[in-house]
Amino acid sequence: MKATVFFDIDGTLAWRDPTTTASLPAEERELSPRPSPVVRDAIAQFVELGGNALLCTGRSPVSVHPTLRDLPLTGIVGLSGAYVEVRGVLLRDVCISAELLARVDEVLRAAHEGALLESAWGVRELRGGPEGTRGGTYASMRDAAESLQGGRVHKLVVSNAVVGRLLCVPELAQRLGVSRLDDLNSEVGMAQNTKQVGVQTVLGYLGDEVGTTYGFGDSENDLALFQAVDVPVAMGNASEEAKRRAKFVCGSVGEDGVAQGMRMLGLI
Repeated sequence: MKATVFFDIDGTLAWRDPTTTASLPAEERELSPRPSPVVRDAIAQFVELGGNALLCTGRSPVSVHPTLRDLPLTGIVGLSGAYVEVRGVLLRDVCISAELLARVDEVLRAAHEGALLESAWGVRELRGGPEGTRGGTYASMRDAAESLQGGRVHKLVVSNAVVGRLLCVPELAQRLGVSRLDDLNSEVGMAQNTKQVGVQTVLGYLGDEVGTTYGFGDSENDLALFQAVDVPVAMGNASEEAKRRAKFVCGSVGEDGVAQGMRMLGLI
C-alpha cells in the first residue's frame, strides 16, 4: 500500500482525563496517554500492508508513551513541527533563541505568569507552570532553559490569559506562532514551526514512497496538518473548525475513531 498517515496523539490516538493524572505512577504522569489495543493494532496492520505511519504532535518525543514508540513508526513530527525525525534521521530541529526567550519572559514576569518549556529532551516548568500552581519549579527562564540539553527550547505552553500580551509586542507577534490547546492554555513557538512545515519536511524526504497522504487530528494545531495532506480526517470529538476543514469525520477517540477511520478509508 502506497500511503502515508500522520496521527496527532492527544484527543486523536488517545485521551486521558487531566483530573486523573495525579493518580498515575510517577513515571507516567509526564507521558502521553496510552492508545487502546484496537488503535495500536490498526496502525501496526497498516504498516504491515506497506504504509508509512508517523506521529504528528505538539509533544516532545520523550513524552510519547512507550506503547506508541514501540509501534513500527516511520518517524515523528514533534513539538508542533520544530522537531522532525524519520527512520532515525534528524530532519528538523528549530529552537527558540535565548534572546527571544528572554523577551517572552519579560512579558510573562510583568503578568506574574509561568510557563512550561518543552524540548526534544524533556520539559521544565517555570514559576509554577502555565497554571502557576506547581511547586518546586524554576524561578528563572534562563535557569529553566539551561537545565535542558544544550539550553535548547523548542516550544512553550502558556496560559491563554497572557497570549494577548505577547502578541501586543510587535517583535514577538512577528517571530512567534500561537495555537490554542484548550480553554486554559496555548502553545507558543517560532512562527516557522508548524505541523504543516513538519509534514512537508517528511514528504520531501520520503519522495516517491509517499503515495496518498492522510492526517488524523482534533484541535486547532491540527489545522496546519490538514493543510499539508491530501485527506484530512477529524475525530468525532474534534473542534467544529477541525470538522469543517476535514474531508471525513470518524468516530471519537473514546470510540477508537482512528481505527474506524482507517477501515472506512480502506487503509486496513
